[in-house]
Amino acid sequence: MNWTVIIYFLLLIFQIQGFYYNTQKQQPNDIESIKLNWKTTKLDLKYSQSYLKRLYKRCGMTKGKIYCYGGRTGISSYSSQFYSYFVGGKPMVVTNKFKNKTNIPPLSHHSMTLYDEKKGLFLIYGGKIDRLTYSNNIYVWDVYKRTVELIQSTNNPSSRADHTVEVDRDRLVVFGGTHAAPIVDKYTYFFNLTTKRWTSRKNPSFIPATLYGHASCKLPTASMLISGGLIGHLSSKDVTNREMYVFDFLSETWTIINQISRPRSYHSMILFREQYMLFYGGFDPSYQLVEGIDVLDIKTMNWLEVKGWKPPSRHGGVVVHNQDRDQIMIIGGSNTPQFPNKDNNEVYVLMDISLLIHDDL
Repeated sequence: MNWTVIIYFLLLIFQIQGFYYNTQKQQPNDIESIKLNWKTTKLDLKYSQSYLKRLYKRCGMTKGKIYCYGGRTGISSYSSQFYSYFVGGKPMVVTNKFKNKTNIPPLSHHSMTLYDEKKGLFLIYGGKIDRLTYSNNIYVWDVYKRTVELIQSTNNPSSRADHTVEVDRDRLVVFGGTHAAPIVDKYTYFFNLTTKRWTSRKNPSFIPATLYGHASCKLPTASMLISGGLIGHLSSKDVTNREMYVFDFLSETWTIINQISRPRSYHSMILFREQYMLFYGGFDPSYQLVEGIDVLDIKTMNWLEVKGWKPPSRHGGVVVHNQDRDQIMIIGGSNTPQFPNKDNNEVYVLMDISLLIHDDL
């Protein structure tokens, strides 16, 4: 055989191996840590002080405004007011207070989900009306027309709070929640917004039947991720859930995927850049606030070390994704187990991320 041809093929093999090695070094599996680049702004206390103290209000964001409803105004009192923040100002201020002309009750610990961004439609479901009364109604809030309507439906699931809701095409997917006593509920519920009917599917045995205070987030793969929360017990202390689960919207099946890096409940979970899941705030198993932020790379399911400054931990605040500017915003919340001991008017804005690639050389 011609030695020139042999040497050529050997060089070609070395080049291919070198290319493979270099590309492997750049794969997401080798990302060891991530730096979150935050900036801090303020919420104007002159106009917004009372709204900051409404823990467990629910908010959503569309077209540069954060829209909120409800929240706790005291130990056993809840708000029935609609309002919005405009995020472009410095400091941020409450821009509109909407009159509640419907029979929607004051709510806290409910869910509020953006259903139609073009029309400005939010869906409000469930929640606590007072310490012992819970809701199982669905309301449509049209933020442009400033109207709220009750959706008439039949065979509703039991009333609940501290549940999660995600939108899958023309239906709501409802999971978990609690009542005055833990709900023993082995089903995931679906509400068809066209037919106005509820259906359900029984959960597998590895899904806790009394889970509440968990977090959910819709994934780019037609599914949702559930993490943390409390497993309710009728005869003993509730236990913090350490697992994470994925629910596939198309097959309507559950998968257990991993343990959360630090067990927590009543926390926030939000997706950034369609790859990095941020876990913020909430309580640890000892009911102390969880400090710092955890980041999960959902493409590799690896937990990343978070470097740099981190916002102080809170619970009961608002965490939203400003899609217009591709930013994450943290607003309000309490730095004590119950109510704020000061006005937490700092607004933390995640501007960008820096990926730190591991290099073995």
